[in-house]
Amino acid sequence: MIIFLDICLRAYLNSARDAGSDPGVEVTNAALAARSMCAWFDAVERGGRYLSQSEAASIFKFGMTFLKSYSRLGIQSVLSGSRRWKYLPKLHVFLHLCEDMLQS
Repeated sequence: MIIFLDICLRAYLNSARDAGSDPGVEVTNAALAARSMCAWFDAVERGGRYLSQSEAASIFKFGMTFLKSYSRLGIQSVLSGSRRWKYLPKLHVFLHLCEDMLQS
């Protein structure tokens, strides 16, 4: 599902930019979150049983990019009152998962 969302958001961004309009902060952050989550899954799947330092750093980078972009979406949602992007406790566990991959 996330790959489909990534493709759709990227297509929307490209068409909006080609038309000369601003796609908006929310769509830009959503596209970044989707792209970074796809990259995270790809890096995890390609990594071996024991990650090299570069594989671990790549997984950590993609995970942090996702968390930062999703955090911006959550803050924007609260400020606008849209309730479209909520904070999820599971994301805290995801943070620790990414940190553990980098450290061990």
